[in-house]
Amino acid sequence: MSLQSKQSLLKKLDNKQYRDTFVGSRIGQTIAFQLRVMRQRAGLSQDELAKALGTSQNAVSRMENPRYGKPSITTLKKVASFFDVGLVVRFAPLSEIVEWTTKLSTESIQVPDFCNDAGLAESGPLASDLRDTEHKAKVNAKAANLGSSKVASLGSNSIAAGASISIIPRTGSSVSSAYL
Repeated sequence: MSLQSKQSLLKKLDNKQYRDTFVGSRIGQTIAFQLRVMRQRAGLSQDELAKALGTSQNAVSRMENPRYGKPSITTLKKVASFFDVGLVVRFAPLSEIVEWTTKLSTESIQVPDFCNDAGLAESGPLASDLRDTEHKAKVNAKAANLGSSKVASLGSNSIAAGASISIIPRTGSSVSSAYL
């Protein structure tokens, strides 16, 4: 986003109604995009993800629609658990949301799952072996639920997102945070 665009956004934020709409749109868009990217990276259809989450395909479709989806925190926790990523729900200053928005890029919304989280690689070889074991168990459990045709795709990286709700690595790295 250019300096002129950022200045224009800051001027619009003087209006309370615009601020409320802006925050709501950041939440809706980011969660919807992160969910869609994580699902597609895992090679899952909306129906397959819905079955794994214990919900309907229509509910997944709504969550992936930034204009329609309004997932609960409970649902977001299920999604985070399924994709093995963290979930942060907190209030944030508007300046953080503006900053994140103005620097938005594909990389800024990507979130690795636990087994591919580079921030945890510093924990040493024992931790790496444990993550590998946990990852294999996770893939096997998901394969049992989804059918063997999806096994290979489950091993790939997953992407991950007033109020800020985001799906971020469990390390809590602010660089990868998605402020909405």
